[in-house]
Amino acid sequence: MYFKDFSQKLAKCRAEKFKLHSSDETDEIFLADAFNIQAQVISLINKEIIGWKLGGTNDGSRNATGFYEVFWGPLFDKTIFSSSATLNDPLLLGAEVEIALKVSAQLNVEELSDFTEVDYGKIFSQVALAIELPCSSVTSGGGGAIVADLCASGYAVISDSIHYHKYDSSRLSFDVYLNNKFLLSGDDNYLCEKLEKLVVDFITSASAKGFLIKPGQWILAGGLTPLIEVRDGDTVLVKSELFEPISACFASACTQR
Repeated sequence: MYFKDFSQKLAKCRAEKFKLHSSDETDEIFLADAFNIQAQVISLINKEIIGWKLGGTNDGSRNATGFYEVFWGPLFDKTIFSSSATLNDPLLLGAEVEIALKVSAQLNVEELSDFTEVDYGKIFSQVALAIELPCSSVTSGGGGAIVADLCASGYAVISDSIHYHKYDSSRLSFDVYLNNKFLLSGDDNYLCEKLEKLVVDFITSASAKGFLIKPGQWILAGGLTPLIEVRDGDTVLVKSELFEPISACFASACTQR
């Protein structure tokens, strides 16, 4: 496979908002190759990265992709919204509820291997609830194609944040409403490991592969729910005890060019 050619196709698909249909290029991409392609796509898009979205943090994601470790994709400038958003993007796949951690100014990647749970406050400064809105131009292929396509990076709606030291995961619970009708409840038990460990694993692995993790970036730590299917005109609303409500309205979603 000519990874440069494939990365150019992915960048073009994202820029012009159309799907890349079945191709031998999307089959059997190993995870290491997927990250090499993703790095090229990021370079071609050439926008400021203001956060990261994680995959492989729950069993659903791991089973769907076949990758049993944390993987990731960038969130670019103007793709993160505060409290609510109305979106119109033909690459939208749906919605997931997530927890977001903000990277602290005290982050020192070289010291992470020596950090314990009591040091998490040096890595994270804020916590928020989020609706993650994945987008992908890939219609077929294995998990490697999705990771190459920026791990289906799209948009995020993030709640007002609270200080990391004030966050109590045992109090986290939320209800999801679709078009004002109750859909499901959730908490962080959907994650396959402790939230902070998953994010530290990401920072360590991503930094080792040359992805630059900066203070102030938000990290969306993988779905706390399965992917919620949405249609034109749908609204997803999330209410919780710890955070203010967040919502996303889909003016045009899950359509293909």
